[in-house]
Amino acid sequence: MTVLFPRVRSKRARLTRACTAVLAPLLLAAAALVPVAISGSASAAPTSNTFSCSNGAFMLTSDGDITQASDIAGTWTTLLSTGKGLNALAYNPEDRFLYAMLGNTLQKITRNGVVDLGPVTGLPVDAYLAGAFDVDTGSYYVSKNNDLHLVDISTMTASSVSVPAGIVGLGTDFVISDGWIWTVRSNKVAGFNLATNAHEQYTFDTSIVPSGSTGGAMWIDPSGTTLFVEMTTPGEVAEFTGLGSSSISTSVISSTNAVVAPIDGADCRKTTLTVTPDTKSRTYGDSVPSYTFDVAGFILGETAGTAAGYVAPTCSSSYSSTTPVSASPLTISCSGGSADDYTFDTTATAQLTVSAKVLTVTPDAKSRNYGDAAPVYTFGVSGFANGDTAGTAAGYVDPTCSSSYSSTTPVSASPLTISCSGGSADDYTFNTTATAQLTVSAKVLTVTPDAKSRTYGDAAPTYTFNVTGFANGDTAGTAAGYVAPTCSSSYSSTTPVSASPLTISCSGGSADDYTFDTTATANLVVTYPTESVNCSTDQYFRIAEGTLSSGSSFLSRWIDIASLGKMKNAIAIRPADNRVYGFPGRSSNVLYRGGIFGSQALGAVSGLPAAIWTGSDFDPASGLLYVGNRNGVYAVNVDTRTATIVNLPSGFSIGRDFVVVNGALWSYSAGSVSSLRISDGTLDQWSTSPGVSRATLKRNSLVGAMWFDSATNTVFGEITSDGTLVKFTGIGTATVVTSLVGGSNVGTVPIDGAICR
Repeated sequence: MTVLFPRVRSKRARLTRACTAVLAPLLLAAAALVPVAISGSASAAPTSNTFSCSNGAFMLTSDGDITQASDIAGTWTTLLSTGKGLNALAYNPEDRFLYAMLGNTLQKITRNGVVDLGPVTGLPVDAYLAGAFDVDTGSYYVSKNNDLHLVDISTMTASSVSVPAGIVGLGTDFVISDGWIWTVRSNKVAGFNLATNAHEQYTFDTSIVPSGSTGGAMWIDPSGTTLFVEMTTPGEVAEFTGLGSSSISTSVISSTNAVVAPIDGADCRKTTLTVTPDTKSRTYGDSVPSYTFDVAGFILGETAGTAAGYVAPTCSSSYSSTTPVSASPLTISCSGGSADDYTFDTTATAQLTVSAKVLTVTPDAKSRNYGDAAPVYTFGVSGFANGDTAGTAAGYVDPTCSSSYSSTTPVSASPLTISCSGGSADDYTFNTTATAQLTVSAKVLTVTPDAKSRTYGDAAPTYTFNVTGFANGDTAGTAAGYVAPTCSSSYSSTTPVSASPLTISCSGGSADDYTFDTTATANLVVTYPTESVNCSTDQYFRIAEGTLSSGSSFLSRWIDIASLGKMKNAIAIRPADNRVYGFPGRSSNVLYRGGIFGSQALGAVSGLPAAIWTGSDFDPASGLLYVGNRNGVYAVNVDTRTATIVNLPSGFSIGRDFVVVNGALWSYSAGSVSSLRISDGTLDQWSTSPGVSRATLKRNSLVGAMWFDSATNTVFGEITSDGTLVKFTGIGTATVVTSLVGGSNVGTVPIDGAICR
């Protein structure tokens, strides 16, 4: 026979019965700190009034004191002084209260005191010595000698239980473990099964108790095989080891308990929580799963989140991402777990199954031109794990793919289905349901556009091209259903040279047995007109009496390059074509365009008054020509020859010339340098001091030509009387400094300046 430490079975019926039976009296007795007589059944109490097994598995009552220890030989701690001569002490793990008897009245012991639950029906009035709970059934057993009774604390009723005649009988205390009652009487250790009456009895050497006799307190250790009995002699405990085997061993151990007349003992039994791991499944190559589990058996409404001292168990298996399918299934087992009032049963296991990973076979699409030989059917296999490949996966055999195509298959039968089958490997299965198509297509004709070149301002060209790749002697004139493609570019007569080269591309085209490849492109190059000025060698230009001059720097000699005829003032060089635009020296609104070969009138500008225009410059950002005099400034679109007035703020006046720098119009007039931001009209002004005095720049020494040097962020102006250069430094800052830097055209009379950007 094997005797094991008893496990509490968490059954819904027992919990419902216990909770229902104990609820009502609690409402009257939970706050009682002294014994209170209450009739009726046992009651549950708030968990704060219960006794926790975290303080030890051994409990004792003596002279009304309740003590507890975690070790028989350790320190006993007083939990409660009841003031009652209690006996038949027992711990009920279903509600964590102690129960005892006074005569035939049931006593419920809480941390706050003792509740007298009243007499038990069917239980004779007597001084019951022994008591214990059968944790498997929830029943409370009490006895005096061989007079054994089962007490149902929920109904407060009792029934008599017979003790087998084959044992010495019941002593002054007993314990119940796994359905067996164990007791010590005389020189015998005896036990019997409450359900079957099977019994065991051992005789021990009484010499182990030479200084006293075994007392009335008994406990059993958590293994269920060792019985402890308190001796009447203080400080000694008899230990009987080997219950359930053929013989037992006896010994005496020291105890710090100094009670002279122990009355009764009780075992603080922890409720068993059953840990059940969840089954898992992995596909070969998957990462290790998160092992989950269920913990069942909590009582008193507790959960893993509320049970005192709860530490979860852990579950695992030997699985790793490289575990082969042949090793499946693996065992998931759990261990560990702790809580103040629970033990953990981790014997349950589960399985982790490893299934074959699916390899997806994807045939490659194929295309044939009519008449081609059958292709080599290729495919991709995806889904390998652990670095496996078709060359390394254990047991790998390739699938095969095919279609019904032959060299005589017509285009009208296209597309054909390519399908795959077969394939095998130790840790994989093959999914060969993805299909692909074999298309029989028309032959490709390649369209190649011809390169073109235009001079700025020219009309768009006629786009020509060449078509190659005909088969069977076909030509564009004989191929069935032939329609020619078309080619074009974004070029127009206003496309600037800076946009060159442009791409000529083709599209369209059709024929019954051909498709058209129009991916080839060509370039359309836009060149400056031959009359354009050369910005690669010269950046600065000016006009005086219709003569255009250029220079690579302000300190070099100006070189006359062209006579612009009637164009005499307000000149500017357009970045789009590097040609000179300006106005006549008399009152007019006619726009002129010129270059190294002269000039021509483009016509009047709509919206621009006829006037003597003294200054102009192109805004590189917008492409607009800003033209002005002391009466106003206009923005001119030279392509449409239309103008809109620019609203000038109060205090801003235009000198004889101006430049556009970073969206701002810069000019010199009346002794001040002014900057007007075109977008919002913001005006900044600086006097000529320090540097050149206003007196130096007197009226007959006006700044008649202005330029911008992007390399030094400096505006330059030329004094009309002697050609001296004025330098305006600090463009875009809080302070603009003016200074004279000399000149190389003394005595000339420059009228206007322009910048090649």
